Amino acid sequence: MSACQSTSSSRTCGLIAKIAGIVLMLAGALVLLFCVPCWFWTMLLGLALLAGGFLIFRFCG
Repeated sequence: MSACQSTSSSRTCGLIAKIAGIVLMLAGALVLLFCVPCWFWTMLLGLALLAGGFLIFRFCG
């Protein structure tokens, strides 16, 4: 049984997941904003961070 499944820490786990999702989305947006257009891998990294942050924010929070 993980800590996220217990009733006493479910609110804390949800808050941590939401904060982690927001941080990942902001990091992805910053990578996309400051990446050089010819660096395709940084664009993919930024998109992956945005998508991962959104998924964590939406489904784990």
